[in-house]
Amino acid sequence: MRDLIELTTETETTTWIPADSYADLILEASVCYGQLSGVITAVEHDFGACEGKIIQVRSVPARTAQALTGVGITDCLSATSSTLATYSITLGKYGDYDTLPGFSIFQTCGPLKQALLNEMAKGLAKKRDQTVLAAMLTFGVPSVSKSLASALQCFGSSPKWAVKQTATAIWGRAVDLYDKICYSVGSMRARAYNPDTLIINPNVASFLKTNYNQYNIGTPNSGGITINDDHVLEKCAGLNVIECCNMSACTNLSGATVAMVIDSSRAVGEGWGMRPKYSEVYEPECDYYKEVVMMYWGTHKLDPLAICHIKNP
Repeated sequence: MRDLIELTTETETTTWIPADSYADLILEASVCYGQLSGVITAVEHDFGACEGKIIQVRSVPARTAQALTGVGITDCLSATSSTLATYSITLGKYGDYDTLPGFSIFQTCGPLKQALLNEMAKGLAKKRDQTVLAAMLTFGVPSVSKSLASALQCFGSSPKWAVKQTATAIWGRAVDLYDKICYSVGSMRARAYNPDTLIINPNVASFLKTNYNQYNIGTPNSGGITINDDHVLEKCAGLNVIECCNMSACTNLSGATVAMVIDSSRAVGEGWGMRPKYSEVYEPECDYYKEVVMMYWGTHKLDPLAICHIKNP
């Protein structure tokens, strides 16, 4: 037998010392998801099998009542017909696929497979949010828009997040943005819609929060804007606010939509043919697993008058 000195020399023990030490914490990927799909959609329809791939959302036009001025039996109402309409939502296939070698799973400490599947789920949720947003951003008559007086470059050419802005031009842009949000609400209510949600990038929300006391909104939580304890903008001009990182940030880009006011009861819909389904196949001759997630899902803008874009000139 070897003596104690021989067994504890650096040469003898090197191969027994792990090259790395792993903490229990696994940092998940930073993904913007779960803010729009299933949250602001007016309809979330589930397909059954053998029902095709298109959902028809039925729409009934407004009616106008008639006034009768006579008193005789010949003073009758006139029959008027309504033209019924539908908005269609078409399903598509979305998914993700990766392979995991069995030997890698064997060697790796921690829940490698579970972490991968979790990120796949987040990726699908992000895709749904992006697609819902794209449907509402698709601009066309008779959607409504309000143009800002100048492009919403919130912090000038060099962002100064830690320094409060004092330039009159910056305050003017804040006033303009808040005014256009209010005008959007008024315009939609004047058409008998019920705007309830403002969707903006957190960058734009920060612009409103840091400049609130320079224009007639008053102090936070006094009515114009409401900020929660985590400094998230919750209310603006009476609207529920979603700080959505998939929306455009402050930008000089002409025509960019920097904020959106919607009536969530009729703005956009989504449909499901198959909720996310996970499949795993083991290929024994190659010793690896196929990890697949698939869903059948679709979204589409419904009533375009239920969406108002606030845009750069």
